[in-house]
Amino acid sequence: MMKELEDNLKAISTEMGRLKTAIDHIEASKKAAQSAVNASDKMSKSIESHVSAVTESVESILAPHKELIETTKRLTDMINGLNIPRQLKLFRIIAIGTLLAVVAGMGAIIFFCHR
Repeated sequence: MMKELEDNLKAISTEMGRLKTAIDHIEASKKAAQSAVNASDKMSKSIESHVSAVTESVESILAPHKELIETTKRLTDMINGLNIPRQLKLFRIIAIGTLLAVVAGMGAIIFFCHR
């Protein structure tokens, strides 16, 4: 019976050694995971700070030009709204009408002056 008890104690001792090794591995993994989480948090804060600084920089660069951008957009919309062929047709009609009025006026002057 002593032999059996001694064998059981050796088996328990062996299992305790394995359990201690497993616990050590778990602790090392826990420390590594905690370090990774801390590094991730630090990097996340750094990226957030960088993005915020870049955003502020871009906004400060664009701020003086916002009015120019808006005015350019309105001008572009106005130009796109112009019907150039129609405007040219009206210009031709006005020019021809003016020419006809001048010719008629000159004809009237010549007609009445030579009478």
